[in-house]
Amino acid sequence: KTQCTMANPDLCKVFPLTNKDSCSTKGVVYEVTCGRCSEDVKSTYIGEIFMTLHHRASEHLRAAANPLSQPHKAIGQQFAMDHPNADASLSFRILVRNTRVLDRKTWECL
Repeated sequence: KTQCTMANPDLCKVFPLTNKDSCSTKGVVYEVTCGRCSEDVKSTYIGEIFMTLHHRASEHLRAAANPLSQPHKAIGQQFAMDHPNADASLSFRILVRNTRVLDRKTWECL
């Protein structure tokens, strides 16, 4: 089982990740999957970050939990349209680790 290595592992909503990476990993291309969508219509979001996945995933979870406060965010928009008043249910997976921003941007587009 992957353990959260951030300051408060018992409070980490990123845990458990869907692979063996840590949510404290930096410089990644990641995938977010909506747990509220049906199996036929899975909604995924691909992003890239230099900060920790824990930090960025926390932002995504806030947008899903309160979509009207984050109308410019893709996940906030998706929850506002498809899952109003539903609890946030997102899973996170690291696709690629890379410290170079141009490489991460390229991977994000693929």
